[in-house]
Amino acid sequence: MRKNASQSSPFQDLLKNLTPTATLCFSILTVLIVLAIIGPWVSPYSSSEILTDESYHLISDSMWLGGDYLGRDMVSRLIYGLQITLGVTFVVTVLAFFTGCLLGFLAAVLGGVFDTVISRVVDAFIALPAIMIALIVISSLGSSLPVLIVTLALIDSTRVFR
Repeated sequence: MRKNASQSSPFQDLLKNLTPTATLCFSILTVLIVLAIIGPWVSPYSSSEILTDESYHLISDSMWLGGDYLGRDMVSRLIYGLQITLGVTFVVTVLAFFTGCLLGFLAAVLGGVFDTVISRVVDAFIALPAIMIALIVISSLGSSLPVLIVTLALIDSTRVFR
């Protein structure tokens, strides 16, 4: 069966029905994702390359957003930071989804004491501010990327569990 030219895909229907604010946010997110992917090829300098001895270099043709206190280009640092931020966000989201689904499934299947204990632990995590839990865990275990990812995933998995 062939589609008529007038028929559109669900994705096209979704794009047509977006509000102006949603369209703007979708566009910005798309640009950021594309920039993170092609970042190493479009970045003017390495993220750690020191270009000048001058601290806090002003905006110029070679440094579009200026330089930091060591003389590194801020545009390059933002592009490389964007890659890390989007990567951490993606990993945390996937890990939180699978952890929350697994805990919810186990609580539903096993029931009884396991369900009660897991539900109360999740309730305790939901009752406390997420930033406070994250600060306590990260200050206790050290500030590394794996600790950050696991901490954020566990905090977010409580919402998936619920």
